[in-house]
Amino acid sequence: MDFSQTENDASGGKVSRLESVFPLRAAPRSPGHTTATSFTNLRINCLLFVGCLLLVGCAGKTPPAFSPDDAMARGLSPAMTQKRPEPNHLALAKDMISKGYHDIALVQLEKALAMRGEEAEIYHLMGCCHREKKDYDKAKTCFGKALTREPDYAPAHNGLAMTLDLTGNPGAAQAHYRKAIEINPARPDVYNNMGFSHLCAGNLDLAQDCFTRAIALDDTFFLARHNLAICLGVAGREAEAMALLSKLMKPAEAFNNMGAIHALAHNTEKAAGFFEQALAMDPTLSAAQKNIAATKGAP
Repeated sequence: MDFSQTENDASGGKVSRLESVFPLRAAPRSPGHTTATSFTNLRINCLLFVGCLLLVGCAGKTPPAFSPDDAMARGLSPAMTQKRPEPNHLALAKDMISKGYHDIALVQLEKALAMRGEEAEIYHLMGCCHREKKDYDKAKTCFGKALTREPDYAPAHNGLAMTLDLTGNPGAAQAHYRKAIEINPARPDVYNNMGFSHLCAGNLDLAQDCFTRAIALDDTFFLARHNLAICLGVAGREAEAMALLSKLMKPAEAFNNMGAIHALAHNTEKAAGFFEQALAMDPTLSAAQKNIAATKGAP
């Protein structure tokens, strides 16, 4: 069974890349789009600001630093003796990762390393960024550094396992998934990822067990429930898969995804039938339109 076309969700979980009407990852916001008008306004504002500095003279100067005693003697605010606190580079990096800005996050993580030292969490997050950028060798190196500093850091075992899966080494990946679960057995995302690894390898019983455990830990975990539906569908348990999909999404979306499951199993005739039913329910469903075109070999 070929499930090679997979992608990661925002939390690190994996799901088959099925066309759907809602994204599993929020699209990164554009870092900025400057029009001619906005550039002109920006230039004018900058000129006005420079003019103000020239007029007031000392407004642009850095205030002198005083010791606390000198500041008190001069009647100055104690705030003038305090340095501005350094930004929390680690927190900034996490925020950038959540928004999909992995290059910016890596810059912040490098600064966090310089300030905080070589922490496992920082190297783990660097590994996640490199994996999202598909730079898998650098990702493996960073996860390895995280585990060198903290061998029982479960997120790094999970992150390395996902990278090994993506680079065609499921055996090594499974070892790291098991280690992550041994360290922290209460993480549904790790069970979900291990289940998807088994699903890709065609080990349907093991995959179903992992997805079921993930759902037992978090019954609202959409990815695990969706991946369980894929597992059931591929195993030929269509009614159970369809019932599960129907609880997760609208009827047309459920039929579309059931068709995608049949497409993954190379059953194109049944897949086309489900896509047609999805379009009969919702003719505007773009995912079903794309899927049926691909199934029928349309350009």
